[in-house]
Amino acid sequence: MSVLVIDQKTQEIIRAMIEKARMNIVPLPDSIKHAKVDDSPELKYEDRNDEIIRKYPPQKLVLDSYQIYFNFEEQPIGLLRHISVSIKKKGKTPHPIAMEMIAKEFGFSGVPPTRPGRIWFEEFKPGHHAVNVAELEPT
Repeated sequence: MSVLVIDQKTQEIIRAMIEKARMNIVPLPDSIKHAKVDDSPELKYEDRNDEIIRKYPPQKLVLDSYQIYFNFEEQPIGLLRHISVSIKKKGKTPHPIAMEMIAKEFGFSGVPPTRPGRIWFEEFKPGHHAVNVAELEPT
């Protein structure tokens, strides 16, 4: 079982991560170049393209057994905030309550998002999956 504690120090770290991510937004041409065009609920390991991650590294935070990656990316619809959350145990994904807590701390409306967006599973290495949420930034 994974335990999630988000204290004041962690909240400060998250706020700093969000500000750093705002300074390294994935621009629209790169987002389009590397986008998967379907709306499948899962991205398989063999279908991943890590070039964009190397070019625009997301902010990373490890909270106990939770691994969190966060960034902003331009999309045709507008600016999206994007979070990817996984746990270390193979074959497992974050508990929905933990996912909701983490997403809210990173400024998402919720899980599922109430603003335009989507959720999907991503196999980031064989047998290991992350829950991803992308949501349109309010104007």
